[in-house]
Amino acid sequence: MSDSDVTRINRKKAASGRVSYGDAVLLHETSKSRVTLVPFFIPHSDHTELSVKIVSYAKQPPPND
Repeated sequence: MSDSDVTRINRKKAASGRVSYGDAVLLHETSKSRVTLVPFFIPHSDHTELSVKIVSYAKQPPPND
């Protein structure tokens, strides 16, 4: 893996202010589906926990097609 393949994940505060989350990372995409990973950072008193959510989208054909 070269340095050009590595991208930085930007952290943003959630509206609740309790956790922060990162940009969605595209794991797999076909003409019919898309799978992304969304990282969440949960602060605790002595450490920060990393949790991820895997989201799968089903693509639909455009209307009037």
